[in-house]
Amino acid sequence: SFSVDLDSSEGLGLKLGMTRSGFVIVTGFKDLSPGRRGPAEACGQLEVQDVLLAINGESVSEIAFEDVAARIKSSPSPIQMEFGRLSALPTRRPGSVAPSRCDADGRSGQSADGAELALS
Repeated sequence: SFSVDLDSSEGLGLKLGMTRSGFVIVTGFKDLSPGRRGPAEACGQLEVQDVLLAINGESVSEIAFEDVAARIKSSPSPIQMEFGRLSALPTRRPGSVAPSRCDADGRSGQSADGAELALS
């Protein structure tokens, strides 16, 4: 695993989703403005399908996707995020439940296809 410290004062430019096995993963990156990469992509360490393991030293392995999103949004800047490569992790997250989604406006619900959240 590896950690990144990201300036989140203007957003992270990070898209997260939840796999059917219960891992919160990087699903992509989003420019903060046209031609301006967000800190998540600009750090050069993150890849699509990296698994989020911890936020500011607190594990996210047994919390709901909506709570992961809330922790990220409420964290002071800089935010420390620990990631691992999906290929190096077990096939299912401990205590995982059915995938869920959290829309950018905070609405939540169940989704059989997994979850996605853009943190711009």
